[in-house]
Amino acid sequence: MWKYDREAEFNKMLNAERNRVKSFLYILNMNNENRNDKLIKKQLELIKRVRDSFGIVNFVIDKHEPSSTEVKREGSHAIIGTPGSDLVNEYKLEISKPYTRMYYKNNRNGIYNRALQDDITCYKNLKEILVSGIDVYDFALGLSSYLDEVNMDSKILISRDTTDMKESYFYLNGLLDDRGICVVENLDFLDQIEKVYKLK
Repeated sequence: MWKYDREAEFNKMLNAERNRVKSFLYILNMNNENRNDKLIKKQLELIKRVRDSFGIVNFVIDKHEPSSTEVKREGSHAIIGTPGSDLVNEYKLEISKPYTRMYYKNNRNGIYNRALQDDITCYKNLKEILVSGIDVYDFALGLSSYLDEVNMDSKILISRDTTDMKESYFYLNGLLDDRGICVVENLDFLDQIEKVYKLK
């Protein structure tokens, strides 16, 4: 007699979703203490683009204990329980939407979050990974290395108008190019690159 296998049906639906998703967006370090209204406006445009193409939006922010090594080295920031450590209010509304994830990190490079790594490898059909926010350099390099490690050839894209410009030295001098990370000036150029690489 046939029996409904709830777990098998769930796994079938989950695999269908994983096969469908082609785009990830990571927004880094948009805590209250890093608030930047100009960035938020551009990032909301980027979020809409990713959602319109049925991609997944990921927020990655610092959460530190006062005794953390990074705090000792770089000074007090994003201390757990302080208002400055919270995600900016505009994105709190985004978190409640489907296909949205939140990760916390205790170092500059959020790629070491094991849940984040596992979620990447579950989506083998990812064509593009967009990186945005503040202090994206370390994350982008770590992400590039992790994709190599797990043999995924997703294209990493950064639109400069959605990141803070403290890192412009790296962008302007092409230091990310040899790691397979494509940096464009703005969201209009992002459209062109996506067409060139047939990402959409």
